[in-house]
Amino acid sequence: MGEPRRRAGRRLGLLILLAGAALGGGAREPLAVYRIGYRFVYSVAFSPDGRWLAVGGSLGGTTALLDLTRAEEARTFPGHTDYVRAVAFSPRGDLLATGADDGLILVWNLASGTQAFTLRGHKGGVNGVAFSPDGALLASAADDGTVRLWHARTGEPLRTLEGHRAWAYAVAFLPDGRGVVSGSMDETAIVWDPHRGNKRVLEGHAGAVSSVAVSPDGQWLLSASFDGTLRVWSLDTGRPVHTLVGHTGPVYAVAVSPDGRLIASGSADRTVRLWDLRTGRTVEVLGPFFEAVRTVAFSPDGRLLAAGGCGRHLADYCGEGLVQLWEVRPPTP
Repeated sequence: MGEPRRRAGRRLGLLILLAGAALGGGAREPLAVYRIGYRFVYSVAFSPDGRWLAVGGSLGGTTALLDLTRAEEARTFPGHTDYVRAVAFSPRGDLLATGADDGLILVWNLASGTQAFTLRGHKGGVNGVAFSPDGALLASAADDGTVRLWHARTGEPLRTLEGHRAWAYAVAFLPDGRGVVSGSMDETAIVWDPHRGNKRVLEGHAGAVSSVAVSPDGQWLLSASFDGTLRVWSLDTGRPVHTLVGHTGPVYAVAVSPDGRLIASGSADRTVRLWDLRTGRTVEVLGPFFEAVRTVAFSPDGRLLAAGGCGRHLADYCGEGLVQLWEVRPPTP
């Protein structure tokens, strides 16, 4: 292929390498690469209409919002005083929640670009945020080991879920909105029923559970772990049905496609893997292009996969944060 086209982005010193970038010797290359200037990218999320990609990282507490329809455009949302670990859009796409190491959750009004309110209460950095499917609730997971539920439109604290014995790394809602799942450094995932006050602890990983996701039909829970594996759990029985083996380092991120057919995972082994949810088999390996992949997310239509992490290390820290966009190819029958 010829020389990649380059566009300089606004405000962030953004560099976008569009299709055709020579990034490695693999058979497949990403559609676009965003070199954002963060020392690390920790979280990405697509807006419900697929236009925006929110990116959280270590750029002075600032969250970036990339306009995927106009590659040169970027908005910034400053406000945190430490690394932004988590980003999530509301189902209507009018709010953006960000969680950071400063222990705060900021909720932004995207139409005005202003901060709607600040959620305080966690006694440690916030690692995960998620809106309920109806947009009424916001859940957060933090270093204090708790999962908290908030009223998404007012910021009112509703409930604190306690049960993890160490940092809570990730949180997600069940599709019916009545349950919440979380993953923790204590090597467990927990399925919570906040309405009844019940919880079910899922054990089996031999390392921290760094990320969780739920299939759109509500049948399966996906967990990623520092033990280098992923697990597919039946939410009916609480038992694992697949253990996904292939990564050669800690797995930091997991996501499931909107049609429920594919799992994406990102790892310290510098790759993104795509798996068939039904069989648990590897469909494709993307990379290696990163030094470490910290976050993955499917677009709402399932056609794109965003992956973020560290593009290259300088000495003992990440010198370049990176986001890639990939075309998603469905598994063959």
